[in-house]
Amino acid sequence: DNKMDKRVWGKPDEKIGFVAAGKNWLDLTHAMGLLGIDAAEAERLGITTYKIGQTFPLDMKGFHDWAEGLDLIVVVEEKRKLIEVQIKEAIFDDRQGRRVYGWYKGGAGGMHSEELFPTRFALDPAMIAEKIGDILIDEGRDTDRIRAGIEAVRAAKAADNAPEIATRLPYFCAGCPHNTSTKVPDGSRAYAGIGCHIMALWMDRETSGFTHMGAEGVNWVGEAPFSTRDHVFQNLGDGTYNHSGTLAIRAALAADTNITYKILYNDAVAMTGGQENDGDLQPERIARELLAMGVSEIAVVFDEKEEPRRADFPKEVTWHPRSEMPDVQEKMRDVKGVSAILYVQTCAAEKRRRRKRGEFPDPDKRVFINTDICEGCGDCGVQSNCVSIVPVETELGRKRAIDQSSCNKDYSCLKGFCPSFVTVEGAKLKKGATVDIDTGTLPEPVLPEIGLTHNVVITGVGGTGVVTIGAVLAMAAHLDGKGAGMMEMAGLAQKGGAVHIHCRIANKPKDISAIRVAIGECDTLIGGDLVVSAGSKTMALMASGKTKGVVNSHEIVTGDFTRNTEFRIPGDRLALSLEARLKDGLTIFDASVLAEKVLGDSIYSNMMLLGAAWQLGQVPVGGDAIRTAIELNGAKVTENLRAFEVGRWAVLNASEVEKIVEARVVDLP
Repeated sequence: DNKMDKRVWGKPDEKIGFVAAGKNWLDLTHAMGLLGIDAAEAERLGITTYKIGQTFPLDMKGFHDWAEGLDLIVVVEEKRKLIEVQIKEAIFDDRQGRRVYGWYKGGAGGMHSEELFPTRFALDPAMIAEKIGDILIDEGRDTDRIRAGIEAVRAAKAADNAPEIATRLPYFCAGCPHNTSTKVPDGSRAYAGIGCHIMALWMDRETSGFTHMGAEGVNWVGEAPFSTRDHVFQNLGDGTYNHSGTLAIRAALAADTNITYKILYNDAVAMTGGQENDGDLQPERIARELLAMGVSEIAVVFDEKEEPRRADFPKEVTWHPRSEMPDVQEKMRDVKGVSAILYVQTCAAEKRRRRKRGEFPDPDKRVFINTDICEGCGDCGVQSNCVSIVPVETELGRKRAIDQSSCNKDYSCLKGFCPSFVTVEGAKLKKGATVDIDTGTLPEPVLPEIGLTHNVVITGVGGTGVVTIGAVLAMAAHLDGKGAGMMEMAGLAQKGGAVHIHCRIANKPKDISAIRVAIGECDTLIGGDLVVSAGSKTMALMASGKTKGVVNSHEIVTGDFTRNTEFRIPGDRLALSLEARLKDGLTIFDASVLAEKVLGDSIYSNMMLLGAAWQLGQVPVGGDAIRTAIELNGAKVTENLRAFEVGRWAVLNASEVEKIVEARVVDLP
């Protein structure tokens, strides 16, 4: 009798009850709102709801008290049906004939009847609204608002037909150790695992398959006796090794499997934000542990700029600079039993953070490409797999350049067979001249009215401050006396990949339930990247006549360019797709170039878009609250405040913006 579970809506002796917990409770509440059902309407319709605070074990007494007199219990639950099973056990012997809907709709068909809430994926409010709306109609609780809600959801689903014109997959950062460490010799195969290195799966690197954390390579243990292949490589990050990866290595040793573990020591739990490894894990300790387990051969491969202290390692290991990685792998695949390559190179993103704090050596050398000599062959990209190598269109065709703002000074591109590379030592980057614009006194916009919630979706490229825009907006709503809920894409480092931020703003915090914006619910799109904004995932959230958006038209290159030297962003098609959905509600301009020309850095383009959306009356938060939130964020305050104002100016002076960002035209001789 823990009192953690409670009746929220309805009175005792109602006839239909809905049960949910955690995220699904928020989804259920939001779904009810889509159907026009609030507490008063629920009571009128004979509906009661039960919020479970502890899913196991279920408070049987509390549940029995709530369920007394119900004819139908609907359990809204995703994945494993933990609550549904307990409810059915609780009422199995009471002979009251109550029906329980959950995974299936019940009835004589049992598990052969209509599937209601599947186990295969996450539920969302729109899907739940459609399902429970149909149930209420079947049970005689038919209202115009319920039917209108169902029709609105179905109309949004019918409009979810945008083609996937281009995709932005997450990619290894510039200078990432995995650019080199995940390559395998011709004829070999590698397995992926949990960590940033899983991205090798979509990089044409003969890498396939992955398991849950701690089972890396165990799939090969089972497959090996039945395969004509004699050996595989298994990628294993240092964080996973420390967590549970040693269990998989021991399993492979016990089975005497031919496998080489490539243990990628990058001195950070890079996938989730660069935290330190627990227990002060060091590469020498890994080497000693591997030797103690019985691993037959161990090779240490290292970046020449970060060579570990050899005296700390067991004498049995062999030592190799990373240029010898192909030879080391070819030798290891002939070793019988379990072998290991310990690849030591610090995470590129973590290097960047530490350099900013003065905690990591910063080489006084930069690499440039002379476009007059470059022939656009792309061998630099083949050798380095680096996203800092970007295309440059010239009168003589496509050439290459190094994006100095994202380069992490790995220098792998120098392995390319090319005379166009120039290294410069002892010099600092010179910022280009900026355009001075006078934003003057801008007119205050008319802010939009908030219905139940105002739903903002922010898109962009990982690593460019997209999450910061969401955080600033949510804080500004709070400072403005409103409620706000924000969620960001999480789980994998999204450097260079698609990022989505969902932010709901309400007059009162209690008006917000589910934070994820559902299909057709987006009111405002702040699109920091054309590819992500016009992607089918984002387009599904928008509705013609409802959604308004400000989108950056700049064609930011994707990771595809590292493998396809002629890859181009289909900018015209992407913009056309957005125009077809948003019609007059779309404002689009090249915020990246405008930010570079006015503020000296394209990183301010996202804040500029927020200013533009606010000036157009698409953000229901006061300007002073946004400015205060920028100040509270504390990073580059003056520049971000300026970017916000320039964004406001830009949408009022479209012709001036066009003059500033227009492409350079080169006359052919």
